Amino acid sequence: MPHTVTVTAKTGPNRTNTALVLTPVENVTFDFLAAKMQVELAPPPLPVPPVPPGALPMGNNIREYDLVGVTAVAVTITAGQYAVVVS
Repeated sequence: MPHTVTVTAKTGPNRTNTALVLTPVENVTFDFLAAKMQVELAPPPLPVPPVPPGALPMGNNIREYDLVGVTAVAVTITAGQYAVVVS
């Protein structure tokens, strides 16, 4: 079952995602030394028929959020829906 995460967090200076729904999520990682949170999405399925490696579009399946100046991280789970709020 794919997991869905709703994220409200800072993505950089003067930039914030508010209630951004990410799916399918495979992993959420907190790196306190680097002061960041990473949300890893499942990679997109490979095309059929196979495409030569150089012809595949480059995807970004990791979203990164800034934890500098954060005072709270709240994670709630309701009916399999994860909500992450970084403030």
